[in-house]
Amino acid sequence: MPECPTAVIVAKPKRQSWALEEAWDLAVMAHPESRAEPSRFPGVILVYTPDGDSRRLSIMAARGERGFIQRIVPAEICIAGAEKNDVVNAVESIIGRKSALMGEGRLRLIVSVRGEGKRVVDKRAIEEIVASKNLRIDRNARVALAVESVDSLFVIALGITRSCGPSCLLVYLAG
Repeated sequence: MPECPTAVIVAKPKRQSWALEEAWDLAVMAHPESRAEPSRFPGVILVYTPDGDSRRLSIMAARGERGFIQRIVPAEICIAGAEKNDVVNAVESIIGRKSALMGEGRLRLIVSVRGEGKRVVDKRAIEEIVASKNLRIDRNARVALAVESVDSLFVIALGITRSCGPSCLLVYLAG
């Protein structure tokens, strides 16, 4: 069973080595004994902190600018060895717990399912869950639901979108 990361970071195209350095810097800022590792998927970096505090990592990411990172998704929920029901239940749960964030009824959806994760769930299944909660998917919404997978490891976060650089998006875990 794979270890759950504190965050998934996606590098800009052809910028993985620079993004890995930025991810290391961010990880160490969050906790001195942290590490950042490239996954087997190009441009996808996993950050591990000993305390697993994704909220703290989110706060640190909001404080600086990154030039080579495209997206930072803190692991609000992490499921290792996921099956479809696990992911569906986690998405429904996080939407239910954070319904106050979505006062306007709009939600930005960020779904990247890679490798073995494609056998578990696809973007359409996540869209159906969002629709069943009477939420409208809107690319410009300030609140985002992010579902990132690296094989059967799923990281899910729901938070406010914040800039973390010129073209870097952070799913900020608010309060």
